[in-house]
Amino acid sequence: MPILSLDINPPIAALGPQRQPQLCYALLTIGAAGATAAQAVNWAFVADASRSMRIPILDEAQFRAIIRDGGAQETLIDGVPVWQLAASLPPELKATVKSPLDHVARALHALLERLDSADRFALVACAEQALVLVESAPGDGRELLVRGIDELRQVNLGDATDLSTGLRLGLDQLRHGRSSHRTDRLVLLTDGFTEVPEKCLELAARAAAEGVAISTFGLGGEFQEALLTRIADATGGQARLVRRAEDI
Repeated sequence: MPILSLDINPPIAALGPQRQPQLCYALLTIGAAGATAAQAVNWAFVADASRSMRIPILDEAQFRAIIRDGGAQETLIDGVPVWQLAASLPPELKATVKSPLDHVARALHALLERLDSADRFALVACAEQALVLVESAPGDGRELLVRGIDELRQVNLGDATDLSTGLRLGLDQLRHGRSSHRTDRLVLLTDGFTEVPEKCLELAARAAAEGVAISTFGLGGEFQEALLTRIADATGGQARLVRRAEDI
């Protein structure tokens, strides 16, 4: 365990007696003896790539403009009034708005800048099915990792969501990159509801037995918060609620 050391210069403040308040500056140097470098991480990211993750996020002004131009109409689904787009977004708007999946890809690109050759990185996309986009690879293989992240925006794995398929492949990839010199971490990102939550909990129990911590990110406001929290708690990970996808 590192031992902290403090060095104060000057060690004693030499101030003469005065009636007025006095100010003395000192240089404080903090050091750590026996400190070790941060342990490398064996990462696996599982991203929900279902249809809902691809829907562009519009602000109120943009949405009102679409309604004003007749581009959206109100309808009832299961007795609930909702707005549906009547046509594709105008090209100038489509070029600027982002979907939750776009924000996930941006966050993954930012993470790559922090990886080095000792780390491992794997990426899995899932919806009705799951697909490994980046097999476990060294963290400094930027070109390979960037290609896989870019595929995340294009892959079509169905409209529904079965997170268990992604978790299973993610755990498989962690096993490929496992080493006593690395910590296993799996990150799950989703905005919806999985069809078979019990399978996710079974996989979480298996991950915990292998020493894998799963952290979950629930995007928006419509997802299985209780399930994601149970997955994280069972494995020693963290459950995060992300109201705005751009905050990932």
